[in-house]
Amino acid sequence: MTAIFLKTATGTGTVGEKPSWVERFCSRLFSFLHSNPSYDKLHLVAVWYIEFIDGEPWREVGFDLAGKPVVSGPDAINYGFWLDTNMTLDDFSGESIPKEEFESVWLLSKELRKGKA
Repeated sequence: MTAIFLKTATGTGTVGEKPSWVERFCSRLFSFLHSNPSYDKLHLVAVWYIEFIDGEPWREVGFDLAGKPVVSGPDAINYGFWLDTNMTLDDFSGESIPKEEFESVWLLSKELRKGKA
């Protein structure tokens, strides 16, 4: 089992752009179909920290522009944004980070998963 840790801006092209009222309404209406019901702040993510196991996304933490964690998964109710794709490590660009750095941000984001794991 090979673990790789990456810091990336992949998938953050619309940072701060709030979903339209129609998107928000439909999202709430069909929330029972979502694999990430608590990821309503996804539009705020500017940077991702992602752990890959054997090339597959395993854990993730998304940070806003101020460096505050806004999404984190997986947990008991959120599958995870990148975990819910068929993307692999080869589909990402970014900088490799040490395991210790990822683990520290994972702990920092614990409150987002509190009561959900």
